Amino acid sequence: MRAVVLIAAVTSAAYASSFAGVFVFDDGPAIADNPHIHHLWPLSTAMAAPPDSTVSGRPIVSLTLALNYALTPDLWGYHAVNLAIHVLAALTLFGIVRRTLATGIRHVSDTSLTPLALCIALLWAVHPLQTSAVTYVVQRAESLMGLFYLLTLYRAIRAIEGPWWIVAAVVACALGMATKESMVTAPLIVVAWDWFFAPQQMRRRPPLQRHIELEDLTELKLYVGNLFGGEALKGGGDLSYTPDGSAGNRYSPRLSVVVVLTPTTDGLRASTVTPGSTAPDASFTIP
Repeated sequence: MRAVVLIAAVTSAAYASSFAGVFVFDDGPAIADNPHIHHLWPLSTAMAAPPDSTVSGRPIVSLTLALNYALTPDLWGYHAVNLAIHVLAALTLFGIVRRTLATGIRHVSDTSLTPLALCIALLWAVHPLQTSAVTYVVQRAESLMGLFYLLTLYRAIRAIEGPWWIVAAVVACALGMATKESMVTAPLIVVAWDWFFAPQQMRRRPPLQRHIELEDLTELKLYVGNLFGGEALKGGGDLSYTPDGSAGNRYSPRLSVVVVLTPTTDGLRASTVTPGSTAPDASFTIP
Protein backbone atom coordinates (compact mmCIF):
# COMPACT_ATOMS: atom_id res chain seq x y z
CA MET A 1 0.00 0.00 0.00
CA ARG A 2 2.86 2.39 0.78
CA ALA A 3 4.32 1.74 -2.66
CA VAL A 4 1.01 2.64 -4.30
CA VAL A 5 0.77 5.88 -2.33
CA LEU A 6 4.39 6.76 -3.11
CA ILE A 7 3.96 6.20 -6.85
CA ALA A 8 0.80 8.31 -6.92
CA ALA A 9 2.35 11.09 -4.84
CA VAL A 10 5.66 11.32 -6.71
CA THR A 11 4.01 11.18 -10.13
CA SER A 12 1.44 13.82 -9.19
CA ALA A 13 4.13 16.10 -7.81
CA ALA A 14 6.26 15.71 -10.94
CA TYR A 15 3.44 16.79 -13.25
CA ALA A 16 1.64 19.27 -10.98
CA SER A 17 2.76 22.17 -13.17
CA SER A 18 0.88 20.68 -16.14
CA PHE A 19 -2.35 22.16 -14.76
CA ALA A 20 -1.13 25.56 -15.96
CA GLY A 21 -0.85 24.28 -19.53
CA VAL A 22 -2.97 25.43 -22.46
CA PHE A 23 -4.26 23.80 -25.64
CA VAL A 24 -1.46 23.44 -28.19
CA PHE A 25 -1.00 21.94 -31.66
CA ASP A 26 -3.65 19.26 -32.32
CA ASP A 27 -5.59 20.16 -29.18
CA GLY A 28 -7.38 22.79 -31.26
CA PRO A 29 -9.13 20.64 -33.88
CA ALA A 30 -9.43 17.63 -31.56
CA ILE A 31 -10.86 19.43 -28.50
CA ALA A 32 -11.45 23.19 -28.69
CA ASP A 33 -13.02 23.09 -32.18
CA ASN A 34 -14.59 19.63 -31.84
CA PRO A 35 -18.41 19.90 -31.55
CA HIS A 36 -18.78 16.16 -30.94
CA ILE A 37 -17.45 16.34 -27.38
CA HIS A 38 -20.27 18.72 -26.40
CA HIS A 39 -22.73 15.82 -26.32
CA LEU A 40 -22.71 12.57 -24.36
CA TRP A 41 -25.76 11.23 -26.14
CA PRO A 42 -26.13 9.60 -28.52
CA LEU A 43 -22.88 7.74 -27.96
CA SER A 44 -22.26 7.62 -31.69
CA THR A 45 -21.88 11.41 -31.59
CA ALA A 46 -19.72 11.47 -28.46
CA MET A 47 -17.43 8.82 -29.92
CA ALA A 48 -17.10 10.53 -33.30
CA ALA A 49 -14.54 13.17 -34.26
CA PRO A 50 -13.74 15.66 -37.02
CA PRO A 51 -11.98 14.05 -40.02
CA ASP A 52 -8.18 14.11 -39.97
CA SER A 53 -8.05 15.10 -36.30
CA THR A 54 -5.89 13.20 -33.82
CA VAL A 55 -8.94 11.52 -32.29
CA SER A 56 -10.51 10.48 -35.59
CA GLY A 57 -11.15 6.74 -35.58
CA ARG A 58 -10.36 6.55 -31.87
CA PRO A 59 -13.80 6.39 -30.24
CA ILE A 60 -12.68 5.72 -26.66
CA VAL A 61 -10.47 8.82 -26.65
CA SER A 62 -13.33 10.88 -28.05
CA LEU A 63 -15.67 9.53 -25.36
CA THR A 64 -13.28 10.50 -22.56
CA LEU A 65 -13.04 14.03 -23.98
CA ALA A 66 -16.84 14.23 -24.05
CA LEU A 67 -16.98 13.06 -20.44
CA ASN A 68 -14.38 15.69 -19.57
CA TYR A 69 -16.46 18.41 -21.19
CA ALA A 70 -19.61 17.23 -19.42
CA LEU A 71 -17.90 17.38 -16.02
CA THR A 72 -16.15 20.68 -16.64
CA PRO A 73 -15.03 22.39 -19.86
CA ASP A 74 -12.16 24.04 -17.99
CA LEU A 75 -8.61 23.11 -18.92
CA TRP A 76 -7.70 21.77 -15.49
CA GLY A 77 -10.21 18.95 -15.93
CA TYR A 78 -8.46 17.65 -19.04
CA HIS A 79 -5.08 17.82 -17.34
CA ALA A 80 -6.43 16.07 -14.25
CA VAL A 81 -7.68 13.13 -16.31
CA ASN A 82 -4.39 12.91 -18.22
CA LEU A 83 -2.49 12.80 -14.93
CA ALA A 84 -4.85 10.18 -13.49
CA ILE A 85 -4.34 7.98 -16.55
CA HIS A 86 -0.58 8.23 -16.16
CA VAL A 87 -0.71 7.41 -12.44
CA LEU A 88 -2.86 4.34 -13.12
CA ALA A 89 -0.44 3.23 -15.83
CA ALA A 90 2.50 3.55 -13.43
CA LEU A 91 0.66 1.52 -10.79
CA THR A 92 -0.15 -1.16 -13.36
CA LEU A 93 3.49 -1.28 -14.45
CA PHE A 94 4.47 -1.72 -10.81
CA GLY A 95 2.21 -4.77 -10.61
CA ILE A 96 3.54 -6.22 -13.85
CA VAL A 97 7.19 -5.85 -12.85
CA ARG A 98 6.59 -7.27 -9.38
CA ARG A 99 4.81 -10.34 -10.71
CA THR A 100 7.40 -10.79 -13.45
CA LEU A 101 10.25 -10.72 -10.95
CA ALA A 102 8.32 -13.21 -8.81
CA THR A 103 8.43 -15.82 -11.59
CA GLY A 104 11.87 -16.85 -10.40
CA ILE A 105 14.38 -14.53 -12.05
CA ARG A 106 17.80 -15.37 -10.66
CA HIS A 107 19.41 -13.14 -8.05
CA VAL A 108 16.12 -11.40 -7.25
CA SER A 109 15.08 -12.29 -3.72
CA ASP A 110 11.53 -12.16 -2.40
CA THR A 111 12.42 -9.23 -0.17
CA SER A 112 13.62 -7.15 -3.12
CA LEU A 113 10.56 -7.68 -5.34
CA THR A 114 8.60 -4.67 -4.15
CA PRO A 115 11.53 -2.19 -3.85
CA LEU A 116 12.85 -3.08 -7.31
CA ALA A 117 9.40 -2.91 -8.91
CA LEU A 118 8.81 0.40 -7.14
CA CYS A 119 12.05 1.90 -8.47
CA ILE A 120 11.29 0.81 -12.03
CA ALA A 121 7.73 2.17 -11.90
CA LEU A 122 8.91 5.51 -10.49
CA LEU A 123 11.67 5.87 -13.08
CA TRP A 124 9.17 5.18 -15.83
CA ALA A 125 6.54 7.51 -14.39
CA VAL A 126 8.75 10.59 -14.06
CA HIS A 127 10.96 10.02 -17.11
CA PRO A 128 11.11 13.17 -19.29
CA LEU A 129 9.93 11.19 -22.32
CA GLN A 130 6.53 10.92 -20.63
CA THR A 131 6.05 14.68 -20.52
CA SER A 132 4.07 15.16 -23.73
CA ALA A 133 1.80 12.20 -22.95
CA VAL A 134 0.74 13.93 -19.72
CA THR A 135 0.89 17.66 -20.49
CA TYR A 136 -0.19 17.61 -24.16
CA VAL A 137 -3.91 16.94 -23.71
CA VAL A 138 -4.72 15.22 -26.99
CA GLN A 139 -1.83 12.82 -26.46
CA ARG A 140 -4.26 11.12 -24.12
CA ALA A 141 -4.65 8.82 -27.12
CA GLU A 142 -1.14 7.56 -26.43
CA SER A 143 -1.28 7.45 -22.64
CA LEU A 144 -4.74 5.85 -22.50
CA MET A 145 -3.72 3.23 -25.02
CA GLY A 146 -0.62 2.61 -22.91
CA LEU A 147 -2.78 2.10 -19.83
CA PHE A 148 -4.97 -0.44 -21.62
CA TYR A 149 -1.82 -2.11 -22.98
CA LEU A 150 -0.40 -2.54 -19.50
CA LEU A 151 -3.77 -3.63 -18.09
CA THR A 152 -4.04 -6.28 -20.79
CA LEU A 153 -0.67 -7.73 -19.85
CA TYR A 154 -1.29 -7.48 -16.10
CA ARG A 155 -4.64 -9.21 -16.32
CA ALA A 156 -3.26 -11.87 -18.65
CA ILE A 157 -0.48 -12.57 -16.15
CA ARG A 158 -3.12 -13.14 -13.47
CA ALA A 159 -5.35 -15.22 -15.75
CA ILE A 160 -4.06 -18.40 -14.12
CA GLU A 161 -6.09 -17.36 -11.06
CA GLY A 162 -9.45 -17.60 -12.80
CA PRO A 163 -11.45 -17.00 -15.99
CA TRP A 164 -12.58 -13.51 -14.98
CA TRP A 165 -9.01 -12.27 -15.41
CA ILE A 166 -9.11 -13.58 -18.98
CA VAL A 167 -12.31 -11.69 -19.69
CA ALA A 168 -10.84 -8.55 -18.12
CA ALA A 169 -7.72 -8.85 -20.29
CA VAL A 170 -9.76 -9.21 -23.47
CA VAL A 171 -11.94 -6.22 -22.53
CA ALA A 172 -8.86 -4.08 -21.82
CA CYS A 173 -7.33 -5.13 -25.13
CA ALA A 174 -10.51 -4.31 -27.05
CA LEU A 175 -10.77 -0.89 -25.39
CA GLY A 176 -7.13 -0.22 -26.19
CA MET A 177 -7.67 -1.06 -29.83
CA ALA A 178 -10.53 1.43 -29.91
CA THR A 179 -8.15 3.99 -28.39
CA LYS A 180 -5.11 3.83 -30.66
CA GLU A 181 -3.88 1.56 -33.41
CA SER A 182 -0.60 0.69 -31.67
CA MET A 183 -2.59 -1.58 -29.35
CA VAL A 184 -2.71 -4.21 -32.08
CA THR A 185 0.61 -5.64 -30.83
CA ALA A 186 -0.63 -6.27 -27.28
CA PRO A 187 -1.69 -9.91 -27.83
CA LEU A 188 1.80 -10.67 -29.12
CA ILE A 189 3.34 -9.20 -25.97
CA VAL A 190 1.08 -11.39 -23.83
CA VAL A 191 2.25 -14.49 -25.70
CA ALA A 192 5.87 -13.34 -25.44
CA TRP A 193 5.56 -12.85 -21.67
CA ASP A 194 4.17 -16.34 -21.25
CA TRP A 195 6.90 -17.78 -23.46
CA PHE A 196 9.80 -16.16 -21.64
CA PHE A 197 8.59 -15.97 -18.06
CA ALA A 198 6.00 -18.69 -17.57
CA PRO A 199 6.22 -21.43 -20.22
CA GLN A 200 4.72 -23.99 -17.83
CA GLN A 201 1.90 -21.62 -16.99
CA MET A 202 0.90 -21.44 -20.65
CA ARG A 203 -0.11 -25.09 -20.57
CA ARG A 204 -2.17 -24.52 -17.42
CA ARG A 205 -4.20 -21.67 -18.86
CA PRO A 206 -7.95 -22.30 -19.01
CA PRO A 207 -9.17 -23.48 -22.45
CA LEU A 208 -11.06 -20.22 -23.01
CA GLN A 209 -7.86 -18.22 -23.04
CA ARG A 210 -5.97 -20.67 -25.22
CA HIS A 211 -8.69 -20.48 -27.86
CA ILE A 212 -8.71 -16.69 -28.13
CA GLU A 213 -7.03 -16.09 -31.47
CA LEU A 214 -4.79 -13.09 -32.05
CA GLU A 215 -6.46 -12.62 -35.42
CA ASP A 216 -9.80 -11.99 -33.71
CA LEU A 217 -8.44 -8.97 -31.86
CA THR A 218 -6.66 -7.69 -34.96
CA GLU A 219 -9.87 -7.94 -36.97
CA LEU A 220 -11.64 -6.03 -34.18
CA LYS A 221 -9.15 -3.19 -34.51
CA LEU A 222 -9.65 -3.05 -38.28
CA TYR A 223 -13.42 -3.03 -37.80
CA VAL A 224 -13.29 -0.22 -35.25
CA GLY A 225 -10.95 1.79 -37.46
CA ASN A 226 -13.27 1.46 -40.45
CA LEU A 227 -16.38 2.17 -38.37
CA PHE A 228 -15.09 5.41 -36.87
CA GLY A 229 -13.01 6.63 -39.79
CA GLY A 230 -9.54 5.73 -38.55
CA GLU A 231 -6.70 6.11 -41.03
CA ALA A 232 -3.59 4.74 -39.35
CA LEU A 233 -4.15 1.13 -40.39
CA LYS A 234 -5.14 2.15 -43.90
CA GLY A 235 -1.83 3.82 -44.66
CA GLY A 236 -3.22 7.35 -44.37
CA GLY A 237 -3.14 10.04 -41.76
CA ASP A 238 -1.26 13.27 -41.29
CA LEU A 239 1.93 13.01 -39.29
CA SER A 240 2.33 16.74 -38.69
CA TYR A 241 1.38 18.30 -35.38
CA THR A 242 0.25 21.66 -36.71
CA PRO A 243 -1.96 22.64 -39.64
CA ASP A 244 0.97 24.18 -41.52
CA GLY A 245 3.29 21.31 -40.66
CA SER A 246 5.77 23.63 -38.97
CA ALA A 247 6.14 21.30 -36.01
CA GLY A 248 6.09 18.13 -38.06
CA ASN A 249 9.81 17.57 -37.66
CA ARG A 250 9.97 18.71 -34.07
CA TYR A 251 8.91 15.35 -32.75
CA SER A 252 10.19 11.98 -33.84
CA PRO A 253 9.32 8.48 -32.61
CA ARG A 254 11.21 7.62 -29.44
CA LEU A 255 11.62 4.36 -27.62
CA SER A 256 12.43 4.16 -23.93
CA VAL A 257 13.47 0.74 -22.67
CA VAL A 258 13.97 -0.08 -19.02
CA VAL A 259 16.52 -2.87 -18.66
CA VAL A 260 17.02 -4.67 -15.37
CA LEU A 261 20.52 -6.10 -15.08
CA THR A 262 21.16 -8.89 -12.62
CA PRO A 263 24.77 -10.01 -12.10
CA THR A 264 25.56 -13.60 -12.92
CA THR A 265 28.65 -15.63 -13.65
CA ASP A 266 26.84 -18.75 -14.77
CA GLY A 267 28.42 -20.14 -17.92
CA LEU A 268 30.89 -17.28 -18.27
CA ARG A 269 34.62 -17.90 -18.04
CA ALA A 270 37.38 -15.33 -18.32
CA SER A 271 39.21 -17.45 -20.88
CA THR A 272 36.24 -17.55 -23.24
CA VAL A 273 36.87 -14.14 -24.79
CA THR A 274 40.00 -12.06 -24.82
CA PRO A 275 40.42 -8.44 -25.95
CA GLY A 276 40.85 -8.17 -29.70
CA SER A 277 39.59 -11.67 -30.36
CA THR A 278 36.42 -12.89 -31.98
CA ALA A 279 33.94 -14.51 -29.64
CA PRO A 280 33.05 -18.13 -30.47
CA ASP A 281 29.95 -18.43 -32.62
CA ALA A 282 29.72 -14.64 -32.86
CA SER A 283 29.95 -12.31 -35.82
CA PHE A 284 31.57 -9.38 -34.04
CA THR A 285 34.96 -8.56 -32.57
CA ILE A 286 35.40 -7.15 -29.10
CA PRO A 287 37.63 -4.03 -29.39
